[in-house]
Amino acid sequence: MELTIKEILEATGGELISGSELASAERISIDSRKIRAGELFVAIKGDSFDGHSFINGAVVKGAIGAIVEKVPDLKTAPPSFSLIKVKDTLHALGSIANFQRRRSKAKILAISGTTGKTTTKEMLAAILERGVKTLKTQGNMNNLIGLPLTLFGLEEDHKAAVVELGISETGEMKRLAEITAPDVVLITNIGRGHLKELHSLEGVAREKAELYAALGKDGIMVVNADDKWAMHAAKQGGERQTITYGISEGVDVQIEETTPDGLKGLDVKYNVRGTELSVRFNSPLISNPYNGAAAIAMVLAGGFDLKDAAVALGAIPPMSGRMEVLRTKGLTLVDDTYNSNPDSLEAALRTLAGADGRRVVVLGDMLELGEGSREAHLEAGSLAADLGFEVVVAVGRWAGETSKAATEGGVGIVFECGNNHEAGEKLREVLEENDTVLVKGSRAGKMEEIVGVIKELTIA
Repeated sequence: MELTIKEILEATGGELISGSELASAERISIDSRKIRAGELFVAIKGDSFDGHSFINGAVVKGAIGAIVEKVPDLKTAPPSFSLIKVKDTLHALGSIANFQRRRSKAKILAISGTTGKTTTKEMLAAILERGVKTLKTQGNMNNLIGLPLTLFGLEEDHKAAVVELGISETGEMKRLAEITAPDVVLITNIGRGHLKELHSLEGVAREKAELYAALGKDGIMVVNADDKWAMHAAKQGGERQTITYGISEGVDVQIEETTPDGLKGLDVKYNVRGTELSVRFNSPLISNPYNGAAAIAMVLAGGFDLKDAAVALGAIPPMSGRMEVLRTKGLTLVDDTYNSNPDSLEAALRTLAGADGRRVVVLGDMLELGEGSREAHLEAGSLAADLGFEVVVAVGRWAGETSKAATEGGVGIVFECGNNHEAGEKLREVLEENDTVLVKGSRAGKMEEIVGVIKELTIA
């Protein structure tokens, strides 16, 4: 879906410094290293880089133009090079994406939440892809840069787009929602995530509610009826058509029965407006019944077909770094290193509690919790003790709190480690054949390094 320079000027309110309004951009790029002939380069400013420094490189590679905040010295640019000056290139990137979204006929389904949003996104897309051409967010492209780049992938024959929206501070959700202009929205849950900036559950709910508020009069809210703060956010969003899910009576998608099968998976029975739907999940994560219910509710809200939902959900492989169960050299390794917060950690620990053999948990720091950091890490150690884990290895800045609570709670073997290397050495000493090991922590902790150490061990 090409964009003319005239359309880009209309979308951004920018000023054309050089080039012609009649020129067209085949694609939008923010990476001068990967730009191709015919693309328009947007010079984004980051914390450690400034795209304006790479405009000449984009010219050499055949870019048809650039969007800038300051006019550069373009000695190598041809007269046809379209240079557009705007006040804020990041805002302009979002505005172009919104222009692209509004001329698409695809139904836009947006998902946010403290936990479960990526898994729900994958589940929803898996169902939709069996019936219609569907665009979805790839990886962690869920922010003010990643979302526009996702929407630029909209093609004329897309019938649906499943986009994930992630925030960390006040004001982000409003802008993400403006860019997305969604038809259907979901907040999976509201928990203790990004409290350093959002301060409280009420603050998280207030920020997330911007997504519900962004809906047009015909938009549909999908609401977790068992999460009081999600319900609160929905009320803040105003009067809209609503589809609900949860274990509560009277919801549109009810979780009727959940049967865990150790670390092999989960069997779940849903009641979808009076029709039974049974699903076998390949992941053992105990929050997946909710993720599945949310995906099913989103399909209902979008008016799409549910006939292949059970097959689609059952065929989803475990996601890398998200309760991914790996069998390796005498051990069962559960890799949940993608990220961590109090709610996702609790779900992971309760899932692992049903594992066979000796259970070892490696807990890294949970970040961006602000004043609640100490309490959250004490709770983590206490929960590990309450669930009867035999070994706790705490890693990072808050390892002292986690290990202290675990020891006081009665865990028999507890290690407090300042870094991943030290934790790896302790694991070499303590791990035994047939142990089940969970590794979890925030992204900045690079807990995948510990996963790598465990994979290399020979336990026999």
